[in-house]
Amino acid sequence: MLTHSRLGNYGRLGNQLFQIASILSVGDACGQEVVFPEWKYAQFLDASIPVGTVENAQIYEERQFSHYDLPVAQGAWDLIGYFQSEKYFDVELVKKQFRFTDALTCNAMARLITPANDECCFQFDEVILSTIRNISNSTNTITCRRCHLSEEETSK
Repeated sequence: MLTHSRLGNYGRLGNQLFQIASILSVGDACGQEVVFPEWKYAQFLDASIPVGTVENAQIYEERQFSHYDLPVAQGAWDLIGYFQSEKYFDVELVKKQFRFTDALTCNAMARLITPANDECCFQFDEVILSTIRNISNSTNTITCRRCHLSEEETSK
């Protein structure tokens, strides 16, 4: 069984996402169950983060800030570090795990594109992250999964 018992103490949200993605992926690759302590951002993800503790776990501290094989094929391990390499990731597992809730997506859409009917969107006190990247010259339409408002509809 694998864990990162210090989740939340090694960096902010971005670092924590790397830690969860890496440890879930390593656990899956090794056939190990993975659990984490309670995580304050779990409420914003569709998939639940497995919660628990690992008794008598061996502590393994990250040696360097790059990808390398972790010796955790068997036994109980508490992986401590940042694990900031996408080379640890099982991309499909990470995509499934980090899908945002409809409430968060709808709220972000409301803040970014000012929907005509703002009653359909949930409201939160603080924004966690907002990023828009335009990496091509193509026209992209952003659509909220919950209220089905699109950027094109709300900009009219």
